Amino acid sequence: MRIQLFSWGHVILLLSTVLAGAGLIVLFALWLKKHPKASKITIALLLFFGLVIHFLRLAFTEYRVFPWSIQYITPMSISAFNALTFFFIFLWGNKMWKSYMFYVGIFTGVMACLLPITAYGRPAFGFDAIRFFVIHGIICIAPILMVISGNYRPNWRSAYFAPLLITVVLLVVLIDEVMLTALGIVDQDMGTLLSHADRNGALVWGPEPQGGVATTIFNALCPKFFKTALFDIPSIGLLKGDLIYWPVIWIVIPGLCIVSPVCLLIGIGFDFKSFKRDMKICWYTLKRNKTKVTELRAQRKLRKIKR
Repeated sequence: MRIQLFSWGHVILLLSTVLAGAGLIVLFALWLKKHPKASKITIALLLFFGLVIHFLRLAFTEYRVFPWSIQYITPMSISAFNALTFFFIFLWGNKMWKSYMFYVGIFTGVMACLLPITAYGRPAFGFDAIRFFVIHGIICIAPILMVISGNYRPNWRSAYFAPLLITVVLLVVLIDEVMLTALGIVDQDMGTLLSHADRNGALVWGPEPQGGVATTIFNALCPKFFKTALFDIPSIGLLKGDLIYWPVIWIVIPGLCIVSPVCLLIGIGFDFKSFKRDMKICWYTLKRNKTKVTELRAQRKLRKIKR
């Protein structure tokens, strides 16, 4: 049995991830919420476990050939970057990066489990498939546990951090892939890299050729200018005017159009009281009710102090 979209293997692993996540949420809500130190240690251990699982692939013979094995543990995608950094962000990250962890963790974790594209074709109950769902489950659940335990208080107005920081992460993925190619660790040249025919972590090189509706949407949102060669590149047979996606830049606008509304909805869902108050401030400002505006702004300021 191999992983395909909503195949039995996919459904079983998806349900297992959901049940495990729900169990942790209930545990935190009923007990660990009252024990801040224990909850923080538990989240840190969970994220550290995800970090270990990310590197555990090297324990298997087919991934142990050095230096080629390095390509499997680098930040080759947004999820790989998250698995490598969330433990450190949780313990030592500033508010901006914790906002990234919260919004992007939930978004990418849910999307990856629903659409496990990079796990397609793998044995459903083999190590790689189980590892995929465990890591993405942790990436999604840990930020929710942070909120339940009080280790992080979401602010719906900080939702804009996520799309901006995703661009930074995409640059990290780009640099990682260029370095792996230049060092000969991955079996491809720069022409293959730009064609995004094989490795294309986080879609930095262009949309998936077999991406279906998703590719159509991304192409529609991407300006033509950002997918057109501006000059000839003879070494890879590229001519001026040919179709070529500008690495990272091509996905910025489609990414903002798709990720920003989703992050905003996540922020509103977890911080509805603040959202409701801010909407009231806007309303009373339009009505020129200075008394109400002053009162609500004082409440907002008090909440900031408590954060």
